[in-house]
Amino acid sequence: MHGPLADALTHVGQLAMLRRMAGCPIPGESYYAAEIATGRVGADQAPPRKPFA
Repeated sequence: MHGPLADALTHVGQLAMLRRMAGCPIPGESYYAAEIATGRVGADQAPPRKPFA
């Protein structure tokens, strides 16, 4: 049951690590403060409120 979720998170971490190694890291974002709405995906998402530091 938890296998697919754990696998997805592992791959996300691997991609973030490879981007950092390539010199173009992904900026962090606080998901706690993010405006999240069901079904809203793609370019119509709300901009980040505050970068995660």
